[in-house]
Amino acid sequence: MGSLSPLLKNNEMWLGYTANKTLVFRIPDSYTKWDEKETQKIKDGNHYAKVPAISVFTNLDVAKRHKKLIL
Repeated sequence: MGSLSPLLKNNEMWLGYTANKTLVFRIPDSYTKWDEKETQKIKDGNHYAKVPAISVFTNLDVAKRHKKLIL
């Protein structure tokens, strides 16, 4: 995260709406390194992998960034 630090410090980038969430991504059938515990087969017949603890950073002015953070 070293290269992100100046952007965060200068308030040019901030945490987006997705912070520390598990997301699901479609993976191609040719991908052979998936583990059945980490992948689920959805009704459409495609394989999807769950990826835990994803955080998105953005420079878009989202309303969430203006809310006070209660610690």
